[in-house]
Amino acid sequence: MKLPVFATIGLAFKFFWRHRIQFYFLALPPVVISAVLFTLIGPKTFLNYYSPTLKSAGAGEFWSIELVLITLLTTLIIFPLYTVAWHRSYLIPNEKITIGACYRWQHRHWVFLWASLKMLLLLVPVIIGGFFITGITSAAIPPLGIILMPANIAILILCYARFSLWLPASAVDHKMDLPGIWDLTRGNGWRLVGILIFTSIATGVFDKIAGMLITGAANSLSIVGDLTQNLLSNLALFIITYAGMAIGITALSIAYKLLIEQKNREFS
Repeated sequence: MKLPVFATIGLAFKFFWRHRIQFYFLALPPVVISAVLFTLIGPKTFLNYYSPTLKSAGAGEFWSIELVLITLLTTLIIFPLYTVAWHRSYLIPNEKITIGACYRWQHRHWVFLWASLKMLLLLVPVIIGGFFITGITSAAIPPLGIILMPANIAILILCYARFSLWLPASAVDHKMDLPGIWDLTRGNGWRLVGILIFTSIATGVFDKIAGMLITGAANSLSIVGDLTQNLLSNLALFIITYAGMAIGITALSIAYKLLIEQKNREFS
């Protein structure tokens, strides 16, 4: 079967809207933790992304070492917990996912992290091989090297899109190896690319618009104090960020479910 690109994206938005209450409950812990960390480390740091004109009195560089380290550590812990829970909320609709169940580390979260790492490791030779071929070609025939560069980027994105279905598979304890993933996504690689790109564009536009509205509204909160103003603004911005993540995760889950059901029908 051929994945319906825009229908998949539309269904992802509809699913998110229908389950928005569940989203608020699941996203609440990471949103609060992230907002507090960003507020304590550097006032208005997250807001500066949306409005560079906002200045932080006494704050350091936007990407300070402390901010990077804490953000990486927080993301490393929260990402698999939140992502696995949201994948399962679509793929296993009868499962009751509570906040406690969502943020209790289990074996499948290690499997999910390993799947993410495998994706990165498999992309390394693609990147190295692409740059090597482009470099040699550019030295011999410069115009051809210029043409090969976007082709290499396209191949990299294609591989990433096909590998990405490892994530929903690991979230529901479905063991798949590289040949299995490659076979599952055969004939739908570019459609997966389209789903990932257009979902990112759609959520990015909403994220940017909402971010600018929040930054504008933040100025009216100055009466409550700088720290409180920053905390409330960061809470709102992180809710938007996690909402965009939920929609992207749902789109991947939809694609995985459609393809795995088709594969099961072929075997039966």
